[in-house]
Amino acid sequence: MHRICYETVCAWIKPYHETGSDESRQGVNYGHQARFNDRQSILDYIAFNPDADGIEISDSVVPELVLSTFYDTLKRMKISYKKTAEYEETDETKRDLFNAKMNKLSPEDLIYYDETGIDNNISVWRGRSAIGERSYGEKPAFKKARLSLIATCNCSSKDLKTFSG
Repeated sequence: MHRICYETVCAWIKPYHETGSDESRQGVNYGHQARFNDRQSILDYIAFNPDADGIEISDSVVPELVLSTFYDTLKRMKISYKKTAEYEETDETKRDLFNAKMNKLSPEDLIYYDETGIDNNISVWRGRSAIGERSYGEKPAFKKARLSLIATCNCSSKDLKTFSG
């Protein structure tokens, strides 16, 4: 049979009685240790430099850290690169006056208008190929025409117009 000494069996049973689990704890808390954990210093730098990119933040806060490790650190700390623009020209008073005027109108008097356009030289920019080989495709070198679309809508009707140019 197996040659296991009494002390080994006792060493297995003791954690089971203490924790109620027979799972091995080998290697627990011995994994990769984070090299940088000061989330607040990054947030403070971003607060004073809102337009800073990752390279500038890394060079200022932790210059000894490799850039890819710094980006992993930002991800781990849930610090994103998203930014919400606030327009300098925004005038809340004018916006409130406009909204008050719009609220006085009946929905039947409102007409929603949208326009868009597309050139005829578009093509698919992605493709599949074998690993290590480039995918090639063809597309027109010059635009030959532009298709414009105008759509209007109100409570009673919808209309769509197309024209070239």
